[in-house]
Formats: sequence, C-alpha cells, structure tokens
Amino acid sequence: MGEEWPSRKLEDGFETNSWGQRRLTIEGAGPNHLPFLDIEPYLDTSRYEEFHDEVNIALSNIEDYTFPHVNGAIPDELQQFEGQTHPLDILHNIERYDPTGKHLAIINSLPQKQQKMKYATFALGAAQTFAFSVFIFYNEFSTRSDLAKRKRGANYHHFPKVASYIDNELPFKNVSRAILFGTFPSTEVICHRDWIRTESNTEHHINFNFGPGRRAYVYDCETQQKTHVREGCRAYAFNYQDYHGVSAVPWFTYTIRVDGEFTDEFCEKLGLVDRKISGY
Repeated sequence: MGEEWPSRKLEDGFETNSWGQRRLTIEGAGPNHLPFLDIEPYLDTSRYEEFHDEVNIALSNIEDYTFPHVNGAIPDELQQFEGQTHPLDILHNIERYDPTGKHLAIINSLPQKQQKMKYATFALGAAQTFAFSVFIFYNEFSTRSDLAKRKRGANYHHFPKVASYIDNELPFKNVSRAILFGTFPSTEVICHRDWIRTESNTEHHINFNFGPGRRAYVYDCETQQKTHVREGCRAYAFNYQDYHGVSAVPWFTYTIRVDGEFTDEFCEKLGLVDRKISGY
C-alpha cells in the first residue's frame, strides 16, 4: 500500500513533490473504513451560528489571503480540461510545461513558495483547489504535529471566539494548526489527495464549517463514484490519503481544518486502533 515520496529541487534549491495520479479506491477512515467520520455528535454546537458570523465578518476584513497547495494529481475523468493539474505538479514537472526554460528562469527568481505557486497558476494554467486560505494557527506542513512550532497566523486576531473554541473546547491533547480554506459560489474544490498512501496515518484532524456545511466527497477511481459527507454535517474527519473534493453549491463555503493530537478518550470513542485514522 505504501508509496514513494518523489522530490526534486529547482535550480534555486526549492524542493517540489508530486506523486502523480494513481487509480485508487476509497480506503476510508477508522477500522470500519468509513468514507467520513461524523464528529459533530461529539461536540457542543450551540455557538456555531455565532462562530459562523465571526468567520464571515473576519473574511470581509482580511485582504492578505494565500493560495493553498496539494501534491496529488487530478484523476483524468474529473479534469475540467485535458491535462489539468495543480501548481506543485507543474513545478515538479516544469520541463513538460516549459520546454524553452523561459518560465523556469522566472520561477527561480521568485523568492518564496507562495509566489512560485501563484506564478504557476497565473502563467501556466495550474488549477487551484480552493480560492484562498487563511491561517488561524500556523505550522510548517511537514511539522504540523509539532506543537512547539505553532505560531498565531497574521489574521489570528480576527477569530477570537473561533480560536478560543479550537484551543479550549475540542477533544485534542494539543492543536498544532488551524487553517481556513475558502471556496467561491458555484465553484468546486477539484478532486485531489493530500498525502501518499502509507501503512499508518495518525495525524488527527477535524474539518469544520460552522454554517450550512459543505458537499465534501471522497472519490473511488475504480467505480468512478463520489461518496458525499452527510448533508449539513458541520464537523468531520476522513482519510486525506483518499481522493477527495467538494461539489459546487450556489453560495460561498469554507472549511476550517484543525490538526493536532486527539485525546485518548476521543480515540476510544471513535474506535481508532493504535490512534490511527487510516492504514488498517
């Protein structure tokens, strides 16, 4: 089941990863291989409307959004256009998209990962999974389980109630990262996967939408079927090694993904064996 972790460095030392497309079935989460773990029944949701209002006001005041990124390619049959792929896949395979080297020279001159990804979108046609992202708590992706490296995001002060709820009321021993992903009306989150398939996944997380929920799904490449989360579900976890996305709706939607380490009691409630989300 395990996969290799292919990486390369551009001329300026920037490291890219892309494991391309694989025809994968839904492995699921928990020992029963469920497409989604419904977390909402375990939580106090009485203030979710208040939190939803805070999110909407915060996003109306924030101007410095960033682009999120993923490494996995889009299944062929779900590409809106032939050859559609994500920024890091283009950067990883830059010669395929830039045979003359013109764009590579510009990419190497851009000092930050965020700028390189944006260039891949604006100049080379890369698809963005979400419209934008905002960190509430920030952590380097490769070390997001390390609480000591957590920092407050630049826009943390816009989310006082939500941040307090995340840090003090959720069933985590610690929270190492919280990031909001936004999607504009009538826009889907293109199918992708966040991570390679491994024998064990113990990175705990909860995805929130304090409003009407999102039409999140996991995708089976063999049957070419999408399995959506329960309608209106406002808190869930899943195996992000599976292909997944969000179907379009007529209104703006968001996900706040919270990463950390579940308490032992909560792992027991969810039926997790050896604390694993997946890999059974």
